[in-house]
Amino acid sequence: MQEPIHIFISHPSHFMTDCEPHGDGLLAFQYVYRLAQRGYELHVAVPLMSLQHELPPNVHLYPIHTFAKPSRDNPSSLSRLEYAVRVRSLLSRLMKKFPIRLVHQLNPVVPGMSLFLPGAGLPILLGPLPAPGTAELPRSIGTALKLWVLHRQVESAARVMIPNIASHILLPKDEATKAKVRILPYGIDAKTFRPMPELAPSQPVILYLANLVRRKGAPLLIEAFERVADKFPAAVLHIAGKGPDEAEVYARAASSTVRDRIHFLGNIAREDVPELINASTIYCLPSSSEPFGMTVLEAMSCGKPVIGTTVGGLGVLLDQGGALRFTAGRADELASALDKLLSSSELCERMGASNRRIALETYSWDAVIDTLESIYREVLDAKPR
Repeated sequence: MQEPIHIFISHPSHFMTDCEPHGDGLLAFQYVYRLAQRGYELHVAVPLMSLQHELPPNVHLYPIHTFAKPSRDNPSSLSRLEYAVRVRSLLSRLMKKFPIRLVHQLNPVVPGMSLFLPGAGLPILLGPLPAPGTAELPRSIGTALKLWVLHRQVESAARVMIPNIASHILLPKDEATKAKVRILPYGIDAKTFRPMPELAPSQPVILYLANLVRRKGAPLLIEAFERVADKFPAAVLHIAGKGPDEAEVYARAASSTVRDRIHFLGNIAREDVPELINASTIYCLPSSSEPFGMTVLEAMSCGKPVIGTTVGGLGVLLDQGGALRFTAGRADELASALDKLLSSSELCERMGASNRRIALETYSWDAVIDTLESIYREVLDAKPR
């Protein structure tokens, strides 16, 4: 019987979870869980985690405790540096006990987490590396430093995986880097996030499901909804989520001329999200900065038409067959998109079916892990045993 391949996951995400509203953390859990189902022995370093369900016995978790306070979203430079040192020490110990073949930093959103791993002599894989939220990187010393660190990691990596072409802006432009890059999409559980026609609403429902932070654009959606509300008197707007700017969003809704048709749902339990999406007519994410847009992919998998901006990875994710795109910040363009979909149930149905087809063909977890396994084999076959 063939021995299982041992893989060291040096950094799944800043926060790994199977139950909390954290896109990177939920993806990290799924990658680990799905790889374990394929029989790999996974040794996973974790900064922070919140898990409701046990992982398979071939997943070994190693919490990394740092003196510098960790963060779910954007750890300090000191925390990242300390994590990198401790992870290198952990890998050295594990290599004495287990025949580890690969190192995979699953989610290098912030560079530096695997900075000291090349000296271990194992092939290193990075990614999927999400795109920046906007088309152009900000010009600052901090951004330049982060890019420099990321590029050093890319130089020493065997492969760099990106979810779509929008991530190219982060990478060096040399031929050696181009030869390392592979497309690895994010995945969706298409059995959980599936169309449920029995939950279709009796009146038009526009759904926003995201953190209430300024860049996600909830106030802009309220403004656009006001512009079409008179034409569609039965339509309502549902806003789900919490966040640091929720007071601003609540205040904007309270001053709206259609405030009685704007309903705040708060945080939604993870297991209730598929039903919430299916109980809507249109999903809208008017974000001005979006690396990918997991809630959009969830809506696509549920067979819903989507409205979103052209920014970052979101602009690449949205397919013209199933989505309407508008310029970030333009309430008039967003209102026009809402008008178009609210005016035609046939168009909504056709676009929703297109989105479901794309989700199944490109983003199902089986397809994604098949792609990841092919990249693993490519690297292992190229490295002398």
